[in-house]
Amino acid sequence: METIAHLIDALAHRPASELVEDTTGERIDGPGAEEILLAHPDVPEVAVVGAHDPLYGEVVAAFLVPRPGAALDPGGIAGWCALRLADFKCPAQVTIVPELAKGPTGKILKGPLRTASLTLRSGSN
Repeated sequence: METIAHLIDALAHRPASELVEDTTGERIDGPGAEEILLAHPDVPEVAVVGAHDPLYGEVVAAFLVPRPGAALDPGGIAGWCALRLADFKCPAQVTIVPELAKGPTGKILKGPLRTASLTLRSGSN
């Protein structure tokens, strides 16, 4: 079992690119939110990025790939997160996608997702 000191140390050494920071100064651990989303039985793959928000600076945006045959609902995912995460860590935007773009090493490419989240947020305002 991990100690609190170990968890704090792990969070302190996360690359800044994996953190979302809003105007309230809260630093949101993207991989931590991803772990919670991956615990959902119908979500085998997820990516969390910061999406621009005019009020908060950045909010959490989640892109999820559903398990084959599963019917994911963004509202249902939001409810799942609300039971497991602090409000400020819950995704403000949940997008269901058929796949996530990956680089040659298999790592999820988050740059295109940040661009997509910006487009989705500006289109919804």
